[in-house]
Amino acid sequence: MRDDCEPSRFAFIAGGRIGNAVRRNRSRRRMREALRSMLDEVKPGADVVVLARDATADVQFESIRGAIRSSLVSEGLIEEPAADEQRPATSDSQ
Repeated sequence: MRDDCEPSRFAFIAGGRIGNAVRRNRSRRRMREALRSMLDEVKPGADVVVLARDATADVQFESIRGAIRSSLVSEGLIEEPAADEQRPATSDSQ
């Protein structure tokens, strides 16, 4: 961990096992976008490496976002909101 006043830094890695350049780049773009929505919650001073897996280019975007969020929470870089602060899930069926 670096100095707490410095912003956190992130690296996104998609190795050759992921597939061709198109799949690797798509995987990195999806991981970057998933993290972008959480940047204001991430504690400063951390260096984080996000590693793509085989299915990163194909799974649902919410799965990527959830995996990144749970990893950051487990490492103490994001605090999970209290139960009363969480928004209820909305339903499209009426």
